[in-house]
Amino acid sequence: MSGELRNGMLPDYAEITAIVRACTELLDHKVLKEVEGLENPTTELLALWLVDRVSPEIDRLGGTLTALVVDEGGHECRWTRA
Repeated sequence: MSGELRNGMLPDYAEITAIVRACTELLDHKVLKEVEGLENPTTELLALWLVDRVSPEIDRLGGTLTALVVDEGGHECRWTRA
């Protein structure tokens, strides 16, 4: 993550963790293909689904999402900001 410093710091990891946790809770114990936007739940599309939800919230905190990794135990998809 990158971004503007607030009081000499980037957004707190606890704030970032809460954002990611809120998104992953939407997926917990769900059939992924039944989640809106994940009708074809590949690792790559799951990464983009998460980026679409996490990035605006990190922007709101004054940061910028620069990378996101989805690891399905041997199959990994890495998204990085171009």
